[in-house]
Amino acid sequence: VETSVWQRIEWLCRRSFIRQKIGFVYGESQIGKTTGLREYQRRNNHGQTYYVELPPSAGVQLMTREIAKALHVSSSTCFEKLIEDVVAALDESKLLIVDEVHRVFTTYQRTSVMRCLDVLRYIHDKTHCGLVLCGTNVFRDQLKEGSFQQYLKQLRRRGLNEVQLPAVPPRADLDMMAQHFGLNPDRHGQFEWQTTDGAGRRHTARYNSEEVMLQIAKTGGFGKYVIRLQDAVEMAANKKQDVSWEHFVRAHHIIEAMAMEVK
Repeated sequence: VETSVWQRIEWLCRRSFIRQKIGFVYGESQIGKTTGLREYQRRNNHGQTYYVELPPSAGVQLMTREIAKALHVSSSTCFEKLIEDVVAALDESKLLIVDEVHRVFTTYQRTSVMRCLDVLRYIHDKTHCGLVLCGTNVFRDQLKEGSFQQYLKQLRRRGLNEVQLPAVPPRADLDMMAQHFGLNPDRHGQFEWQTTDGAGRRHTARYNSEEVMLQIAKTGGFGKYVIRLQDAVEMAANKKQDVSWEHFVRAHHIIEAMAMEVK
């Protein structure tokens, strides 16, 4: 689904590749960063685009080994040889995407952060490949205002463009995603049904599907929203019915109820 989030990511990746510069992508968790980056890599994977996800608390050696794996370079050599092999595997005809860069800032060693970013800068300087660095807004804040601000100026000056993704999925993207799952964005409504609580008391559950959709998107981003759409499709299929917004809110109600403590 080519949402506006995807379009912004695709634009930055393509521009970074063509201009052989560093591009930065920032956004909250579950807004669609990784999905968009992986999709770009899938569409441009003819020996041209390489995607790397940094592990939690990635130090410089682990980061470099993950890059080597993505480039199909042996990662079992010594660190000095590893960097040489990584550099040899990249050139101006390649795009390297490094995702979850904010994880380098969770390491317990301050110097480790500097070494990680130094290696990324070195790789770009030596190979002139396109380079996209993506992370949460923690990465953005560290680049612009954090304790590494002055040190990171050298990295930012090599950047061509920065893309800030929205904190909440845009309404047009939500509607586009709903249509992909067979739901008509113009057919939201109010739904109610009888439920029984843990004490055997009956209540009337009332939900407005549009309000539920917006609340899910606000608190859980695209990730939770897509899961709820999948739940709605599954519920409709089990009932041998066409999927509707009622299935969407019923699935949401059931899952929310399961998370509550039974009294």
